[in-house]
Amino acid sequence: MKIHIVKPSPMNELDTENLVQAHFNEFTGMVGEVCMTQIQEAVEKNWWETDFFFVYKISDALSLVNAGIENYVFFLNEFEAVNVDSHAFLDCNNAIEKSLFTVCRSLDWIEVFKQHKNKMIYISWGYTHNSSLLSIKRGKIKPSETKFLCMGENGEQGEDFLNYVLANKFANKFGLSITFLNNGCSFFDNTEHKFFEANSKCRIICDSTSYSRQTIFQESKGDVDFLKNHDILLDLRQRNFEGLSSHYLNAMSTGMPVISTIAKGFGDRDNAIYHCNSNFSSIASAFKEVIDKWEDSVQAARGFAVRRNWFEICKILYSFLKLLKNGQPS
Repeated sequence: MKIHIVKPSPMNELDTENLVQAHFNEFTGMVGEVCMTQIQEAVEKNWWETDFFFVYKISDALSLVNAGIENYVFFLNEFEAVNVDSHAFLDCNNAIEKSLFTVCRSLDWIEVFKQHKNKMIYISWGYTHNSSLLSIKRGKIKPSETKFLCMGENGEQGEDFLNYVLANKFANKFGLSITFLNNGCSFFDNTEHKFFEANSKCRIICDSTSYSRQTIFQESKGDVDFLKNHDILLDLRQRNFEGLSSHYLNAMSTGMPVISTIAKGFGDRDNAIYHCNSNFSSIASAFKEVIDKWEDSVQAARGFAVRRNWFEICKILYSFLKLLKNGQPS
């Protein structure tokens, strides 16, 4: 089996960079030949000898289509395609239709492109095994000293989907600490929300600081102390197109459980991800359950992440490729 990985350019998303590198690393040990290439080279150089192309940008997928190449797997990572009135949606629709199959990181994408649901498969995001994070020990927790961690993109999607305000109000109501670790801080510059006034234990960390997500979650620089000093991930997204990113999975690999409004999308989440609704009483109920089952929750969170290391995720994808290669229905 020969796979051409079409490297997106420019590649300015850390999550996509992790995905591309993971595919190259893991499939190099699974299949006969793996090449990393730019889109122009993929179109021009012996493409007929390639079994599968992996593409990560809508424009790259359409470049293959225009060259008469349709033996590609499309990895859907461009969130602007959520808007059904956008050009991105129309182009993405075309990229999915022409693909062998399309991999999405959240079941919500299948609802957006439901006309092509038979072409789409949901495969969880993965993370790179980090023994330093896995070795973190978590003892008993005092509810009154709990430190929450809230991660996510910023800007319009952050304000609309991540519910920062509710997360901060919940932490404040019970006098708990919460850290917002974000890509950019434009949302928090909005004085209407008054985060620090609403909660004196609120801390905001932007990617421009030394504790950026890029710094904390690089494999060689995993910030053990930062994650060890937080207890529970608070994830109050109203919609889920990002899935659980590598950042979430790295945090969970330390034994950090999650309280989440999107928990129902994960079938093996027992004691690792606790479902809540977007209101105080539901979050408080989930918080109590985490504390009551703390030791089980720590172990379950770690196991949930380990099952999603990139090797295991790529093995699942490889099983689909083998079916196609052998001419069997997927």
